[in-house]
Amino acid sequence: MLCNKYCNIRKWLIKCVKKNQKCGFIVCFRFVSTWLLLIELYISESEILVYIHGGYWQQLSRDVSSYIVEPLYKSGFKVIVIGYDLCPVVTMPEIVAEIQRAFQYCINYAKLHKSSGISVAGHSAGAHLAASMFNLTKTEDIFRDFYLISGIYNLQPLVGTFVNNALMMSLSTATSLSPQLSNISVCAKVHVIVGEFDSPAFKEQSKKFHEKLQELHVKTEFMMIEKMDHFDIVENLNCSDYELIKLILRQKI
Repeated sequence: MLCNKYCNIRKWLIKCVKKNQKCGFIVCFRFVSTWLLLIELYISESEILVYIHGGYWQQLSRDVSSYIVEPLYKSGFKVIVIGYDLCPVVTMPEIVAEIQRAFQYCINYAKLHKSSGISVAGHSAGAHLAASMFNLTKTEDIFRDFYLISGIYNLQPLVGTFVNNALMMSLSTATSLSPQLSNISVCAKVHVIVGEFDSPAFKEQSKKFHEKLQELHVKTEFMMIEKMDHFDIVENLNCSDYELIKLILRQKI
């Protein structure tokens, strides 16, 4: 299903280029496919939404995660979908470092083009990576909202599972990379979101992270999206009438 949505988005973007329309879409990072570089030439000035895909840090890519682009572009957003290397080719600390470099690129880009602000959305592992960037907001006042969708914020429970076969985290590494267990600070509003039919583990992680943010006096809200599981909750991001898209648009400057 994700592949079909990726193909549809790709066709839509190419159609916009042929019509010489401005397409608010770029992909930042080292491995950028030719057609996305072409799209990059047609960006209009706007508020930026940065999206980080999930896949347990070992699957998926920015290409199949472009479903969020069309409804936001049509509402005046510029969308940056960040790609990153995956485990076991790289380690978890290396992925976090990659995302930090990508965020610095986004910050520099936003300043250069005088964007009105940056909001960030991430799903599952992508929500973890987004939360791992919170401390950047202390020195950069350009960040507006973080949308953490069905995220993983305490990595310790993964150490003894099959997921860790590719991640190869020690308990100490998992602890140091867990936003739930870290001394975090964030100067932006944080929306912690989970699906009604998500697993109990994901629901618990989201609730505990939201509670941590409340204890730190962070501006935050907890949302449970009805009738959505771990995958539906992001696959519907290509629909302009979807609850999460409407939420993002309501926060737009």
